[in-house]
Formats: sequence, structure tokens, C-alpha cells
Amino acid sequence: MSAPHAEIVVSDDRHMNPIRSRLPLIALLGLAFTQMGCRPPAAELKEAYSPGRGGVKGVDHALLDEVLGEFVSEKGLVDYKKLHGNRKGLDAYTDALKKVEFEPLGRDEKLALLINAYNAFTLTLILDNWPLDSINDIAKASRLEARRFRIGSLELSLNDIENKYLRSKFKEPRIHFAVNCASIGCPLLRNEAY
Repeated sequence: MSAPHAEIVVSDDRHMNPIRSRLPLIALLGLAFTQMGCRPPAAELKEAYSPGRGGVKGVDHALLDEVLGEFVSEKGLVDYKKLHGNRKGLDAYTDALKKVEFEPLGRDEKLALLINAYNAFTLTLILDNWPLDSINDIAKASRLEARRFRIGSLELSLNDIENKYLRSKFKEPRIHFAVNCASIGCPLLRNEAY
């Protein structure tokens, strides 16, 4: 029998009711604009990074891969209690990120690094505040805005990684499905590194 998994819940239906109550109106307006021939502007994604330079060593994500394989189920649930008792591998991975030279990496290496770092730093945030019932139990400024994580010389917050790097610098709409914010409402956390 496997150990129970702690589930972190970010929000409940009370936060969604204002949006849900407006969905019929939003749908009706969308239909009206479509019938009039109006279309919203297409999202224009831009790439900020080139494919890469030859001879630059990539980042080894094997430590994170081991952590995810051991503590994340096939359903994407994290056994936080068990991970909290054995976080040596996670800490070793986040320490290794402090030595990474970000700029010389190619586009794909940067993308994998940022996604893996975001997910590892989110796990670290939960463990640093363990025990808790929800990631919302952590003050928003400490949770999303605190620049407490390092990748090489970059000192970043979770918001920095997600919005200033991942979403703004990559033409990659699948990013939303790769980063996990430690809640049931988030995409599943893979049990292997990118």
C-alpha cells in the first residue's frame, strides 16, 4: 500500500463564481462579434533565443528526474510528506542550478532548464513552508514575487521565471501545461524532468 499523497489546493468554486456567472454573456458577445466579421487579434508569440551554440554543455537534470520519479505518482500527485523527509536530491538539484551559465545555452536547453527550475523551486517552496493545506497558505508576496531562487547569476521569483522568461521569450504555447504551481487546478506535474 502506498503512502497517502498530500494534495495542495489553490482555490475553490467561490473564487470562480464571478467568472462563471459571466460566461454566457462572454459567449454571446463572442458569437455576436464573429457574426459581424470581427475577430480578436491573433496572439503573436516571439522567440527571444536562438537554437544554440555548438560546444556548450547542457544542464544535467538527472537529479530532478530521480526526485520526480520517486515522489510524484503517475497521476501527477506529489507525496510531499515523504519528500519533506527526504529532500536531499531536490536540494542538490536546486544547488546545482546556482552554477549554471544561462546565457550560453541554446533555446531548447533554456526552455527545459526554466521549466524544470520552476517545478523544482515550487516543490522547494512547499517544503520550506511544510506542513500546509494549500499553497495559498503562503503569503502571495512570499509565494510568487519573492526573488529567492537562483539560476546562475539570475536571482528570480516564480513569477519572473513564468512571465518574464517562459511566456515572454518563447514561442511555445505548451508552457502552460509544463509548469506546475502545486495545486489541483494546475496541469499535472510529470514524474520525470523535461
